[in-house]
Amino acid sequence: MKQTVPLIVHCPSGISSLKLNVADEFASASAESVVEFRVGGRPLPKLERFSILNLRFLKDEADRQAM
Repeated sequence: MKQTVPLIVHCPSGISSLKLNVADEFASASAESVVEFRVGGRPLPKLERFSILNLRFLKDEADRQAM
């Protein structure tokens, strides 16, 4: 069986891990595993208070270039 697990939107860049627990209630068995994976991108800055980052005005949602 294949399962897709959504991650949080703002997952910080670097090494992250996902702990998996699976239980088979019919066989009274369980398994546990930790999977590590790398998240790319730029690191989020450390902020002391609420801030707005990368504010841009776009003509359309699909635009890459700001007006």
